[in-house]
Amino acid sequence: MNKKSTPIISFIALLLFSLGIFGCNQASSTSSTSTPNQPNPASSQIGSSVAFECGKESQFALCVVSSDGGDPKTVAKDIVTSKTLGYQWLAFAGPSINKSGIIAYVCNDGDDEICVVKSDGTGAKQLTQNDADDDYPVINNDGWIAYLCEKSRSARESICLIKADGTGFKMLAENAAIEGPISMNSARQIVYVCRDVYEIDTEICLTDSNGKAITRLTNNDQDDDLPKINDAGKIIYNCHSDASVYYLCLVNADGKGYESLSQATISNWDHVLNNNGQIAFISSDAKIVVMRPNDAKRVEIADPNRSICCLSLSNSGLVIYNCTSGICSAQSDGSNIKKLAGPAGQNHSVAP
Repeated sequence: MNKKSTPIISFIALLLFSLGIFGCNQASSTSSTSTPNQPNPASSQIGSSVAFECGKESQFALCVVSSDGGDPKTVAKDIVTSKTLGYQWLAFAGPSINKSGIIAYVCNDGDDEICVVKSDGTGAKQLTQNDADDDYPVINNDGWIAYLCEKSRSARESICLIKADGTGFKMLAENAAIEGPISMNSARQIVYVCRDVYEIDTEICLTDSNGKAITRLTNNDQDDDLPKINDAGKIIYNCHSDASVYYLCLVNADGKGYESLSQATISNWDHVLNNNGQIAFISSDAKIVVMRPNDAKRVEIADPNRSICCLSLSNSGLVIYNCTSGICSAQSDGSNIKKLAGPAGQNHSVAP
């Protein structure tokens, strides 16, 4: 697999930052421990739990910490992270946690596979087992996991679905020109970056859980990438007015309601959208901004220790972000800034 079909983003960001041939064979459970090491966190947060990459560079692990703070707990070892893939500052290989505390992440048995574990460290399970790589898992609140998959190492990438208990495997958008990361909502609408075979620029596509209704949502001569979808079917993505200026755009899952948020000039490093319509993004001047579409009010997270990478946003408006001391959090109104885990952070991924 091309590690990892990542959308073409600004060169600055690049500098910074199963089943047998899909015959659903459940593999052995992964181990867990309770001794946290905390560098290089990548978080995905819902409710009171934040899942993030932790550990030392030679042995990454998966940790969980309360959004109220406290001591992190290691719930899985030897996970695959963006850093082990060689993308130190890409935000797309992190864990994904749903409201029930089930975490989907990338593990490795010689190839990248999809594993799950509960936030208390129980229920560890490897869901896929094949000779190709499975990556970029996202889990929704019903326990469905969407991820990037291949039939073989020489095949083009597809999107696969599987439940957290290992049942319900299905391949969607088979052998399409798909690029990760992907995003999925509770209705199992999945958005991803796509392109025609002879195209250079990237577009935004959507498919449903049957894989039959594939919709191309954008069609222009600029790159559109990093789509995120919420439960209302609203999609936010990077749209480019030219080669050097990046904005946020919105579109509905039916392809209607297109809107360019020209007031949201972004860095192209990360943005998130919650189910209440709040948007958080990293601005072109490296500030964390929270806003709503069609609202002139913008809140900046005034943390001098903020990093230039990676955001998570809960439905209640809690912003999780990277800071120089690790993972930090703040309310969407800019209040209650605090450190959750450290020391150095990266790679956030918000659950659907």
